[in-house]
Amino acid sequence: MNIGGAETFIMNIYRNIDREKIQFDFVIHTNEKCDYEDEIKQLGGRIYRISQFSKHPLKNMIELGRIIKKNKDTYKIIHRHTNSSIVFTDLLVAKICGVKHRYVHAHSNCSPKARILHKLFRPILNVLATREFACSKDAAKWLFGKEESSKIEIIYNGIDIDSYLFNLNTRNRIRLKENCKDKVIIGHVGRFTYSKNHIFIIQIFNELLKINPNYELWLIGDGQLRKEIENIAYKYNIESKIHFFGKRTDINELLQAIDIFIFPSIYEGLGISLIEAQISGLFCIISDRIQKEAIITNNVEQIELEPYNVQKWVDAIIRYKYNLQNRYIENTFPRIHLFDIKKVSKRLQDIYVGDINENKK
Repeated sequence: MNIGGAETFIMNIYRNIDREKIQFDFVIHTNEKCDYEDEIKQLGGRIYRISQFSKHPLKNMIELGRIIKKNKDTYKIIHRHTNSSIVFTDLLVAKICGVKHRYVHAHSNCSPKARILHKLFRPILNVLATREFACSKDAAKWLFGKEESSKIEIIYNGIDIDSYLFNLNTRNRIRLKENCKDKVIIGHVGRFTYSKNHIFIIQIFNELLKINPNYELWLIGDGQLRKEIENIAYKYNIESKIHFFGKRTDINELLQAIDIFIFPSIYEGLGISLIEAQISGLFCIISDRIQKEAIITNNVEQIELEPYNVQKWVDAIIRYKYNLQNRYIENTFPRIHLFDIKKVSKRLQDIYVGDINENKK
């Protein structure tokens, strides 16, 4: 439960559901304190730590079973968020322990690890799951083997739309604070992982600076590859032009100060940070690996990722002429409201409550 796409979505749901009707407890696989841990406890949730399945599979299943059995009168639903069918073991444990409602929620359209095992266990996952959710059709096809079925429902990653809509005062304040008033800011939000393609972002930015040194790159997020990316920036001798923000809770404000958003992901479930960027009115240059469902405004240019062509991305950035008026998009694009966290939370809450009430009959 650190800051990330799926985790932020879960927390957005948790903040907005009626916690008098539904309460979340969390099972996590790390002993380190997580970013959202204090807030979870403040909202009434409990956190259980169990062994990692990859290191201790049997121990993992036993520990999960103990948690469920200890709270057998409390837990009516287990909701598993994942990008791999290997987690079928969690649903198997829940079924053995008598949990009638077992949800699986797909958050990515690919996984770099254990692809063969994923395809092997997919049918088992489908049998054990009583409901299947996905953040996009591509994510559903990846995890469940199909885009549509009686069990599958697309639940878009909801956000607080109002907090992301463009605000000129916020833009001016942030740009003054970051001493970049006259700079053209290229921005990216995402965890430093293989799928986000930060190396390619650095390569694009390096070429861009050769044309115009007035650009600055903001990388918002953290992760295991951050040090490697920092080293590449030093290798190109452009580190003074790059701001590594790390984990932030004010992404909605930082987006106001950015001029162009770049998103060359190798794979994505949907790309919640791309949704946030579009709602803030940003022009977004994205890879062709991003599904069409994630494009919700006209301020998007999609470029094929392979073969890798840095110059195509540089040209797209240079072509774009920034206009503040384009940032005001409230009520302009109907698809934006599909991502309203209030509507998404209400839909999930209705499903939770409906299944629980059915269980009482």
